[in-house]
Amino acid sequence: MSSKNTIEGILLNKIPFKEKNIIGHILLRNGHKLSVVFYGGQGGGKRHIGSTLQVGYLISFSVTGNHKQNFEMLGSTEYREKWYHSSITDNIRAFYLMCFFNETLDKFSPLATTPHDMDEKNSEQEGLFRLLSNAIFRLNKISSSENYKTSRELGVFLTKAMVELGVFPNTRNCEVSGESLKENDAVYLSAEKGGFVHFHFLEPEEKRLVDKEESKFSGLHRRLEAISKTKYSDITDQSFSMTECHELLKFICYQQHLSPTDFKTFSALI
Repeated sequence: MSSKNTIEGILLNKIPFKEKNIIGHILLRNGHKLSVVFYGGQGGGKRHIGSTLQVGYLISFSVTGNHKQNFEMLGSTEYREKWYHSSITDNIRAFYLMCFFNETLDKFSPLATTPHDMDEKNSEQEGLFRLLSNAIFRLNKISSSENYKTSRELGVFLTKAMVELGVFPNTRNCEVSGESLKENDAVYLSAEKGGFVHFHFLEPEEKRLVDKEESKFSGLHRRLEAISKTKYSDITDQSFSMTECHELLKFICYQQHLSPTDFKTFSALI
């Protein structure tokens, strides 16, 4: 890669590197992830220039020079923000939530290892970028509103994440009996059984936890179904408890061989 290539993506995270540089993970528009050294990315200097590289920003940048075929690290000296959130940083809960969004995509997006993985026409994983960009855009819009609620935004994000990751559960039938799930049935999302089940089909340990948390998740299956069929920006009347959000994350993690404790930012939301 000796020629200059202009690329766009969302900055997932960043760490200082040497005196003036930043190493960041970028989620490309096609859903792949890149590690990039942004030279001079910390800002500063004689003119005290602030850094344009903030997490959650859509960054346009160029990579130059010769790099290894495995793309372990790319370098960039030319970059700028193409879109930035203006209100999220004014709401600490919303900022923590955005960091969780970013961490989720950092864990689940595939790493770009070939020039083909950087091609925007490679659309196999583009749903991951769509998920994060929609979530941040919506969060920026609602974070300054009196209607903002962390648990709702988290629940919507996790529901959409299940769709994009291909682990969305069957919301119509019990995973054990195959019986139809009615609107007001006390059904539970069981990670171990791969979907919603009636209470009497839960394992003893699952029943104990459900009783302890006093959560019946009434209508959760219907809420997930409604959200899955609605554009992210059009979702208005759904609600979630933090207990339900934890169950959604646990369900996703079980299917992806992870644990909720693997997410460092999740504890800040509870």
